[in-house]
Amino acid sequence: NHPAHGFYRAQALRTLGMLAAGVAHDFNNALEVIIGFASLARFRLSASDPLHEPLKIIEESAPGAAGLARQLMDISKDSPDEKGSVDTQMLIGTTLSIITRTFDRKIRIEQRISPGLPCVKGNRNRLQQAVLNLCINARDAMQQGGTLTIEADLQTLKPGDARLPARCAPGGYVRIAIRDTGKGMQTE
Repeated sequence: NHPAHGFYRAQALRTLGMLAAGVAHDFNNALEVIIGFASLARFRLSASDPLHEPLKIIEESAPGAAGLARQLMDISKDSPDEKGSVDTQMLIGTTLSIITRTFDRKIRIEQRISPGLPCVKGNRNRLQQAVLNLCINARDAMQQGGTLTIEADLQTLKPGDARLPARCAPGGYVRIAIRDTGKGMQTE
């Protein structure tokens, strides 16, 4: 693996993040216009007008979409050296919020999240992107529908455990697993 490949990949991810942030920002601005005009139109209609209720639904639904745009903007911000305490419960909650709003309804989403997961040290945005990318890959593997399962629990890895990387100390680790019922990858 050539060092330049890692550099170009990092540059591509940074560019993609900037594009996503721009799209999310524009989307958020468009939603503000939609909310404003829906409110204005509803205000000018009588309560008995048949358009009154659909406009109310637009007003009530748009803030949820604006929240989704804010989440996407947050995820797209990448500071590669920024590490800190990451709330794993919140990270998984954000992922679930995004995928339940955006994935096709023919994909059933299940969650098996242990209560009281501890915080971990890392880059929140990169961890969020990694979990979200795994979910997107799972979705893409289930074109005809299926079940996507997000699992998270605390596991204790002891010396000699094959899952423990050589550079890591034995101890407690948060395990996040994404499973799908897709066909899997085909060999060519």
